[in-house]
Amino acid sequence: MVARVLSLTLYGPARYLVPNPIDRYAIEDRPPGLRYRPVRIVVSDAPRGRFLLYLRLDEPERVVAAGRWTTPTVTRKR
Repeated sequence: MVARVLSLTLYGPARYLVPNPIDRYAIEDRPPGLRYRPVRIVVSDAPRGRFLLYLRLDEPERVVAAGRWTTPTVTRKR
């Protein structure tokens, strides 16, 4: 774990949250039953064109604050 609290949020080109069929607008580290292991997150309803994907880390561990942690790679599948 790289931070005590983290969230991942998707915004469209106008910088508004992207609507989705399950009305879920962030993936956080707090849901019951969450297991800490490497995971692949698929954003299936990303808007066409540009979008913003924000990763927020609260109370990061020292490796993050020292700049020795690399954010995960984001790739777009066409």
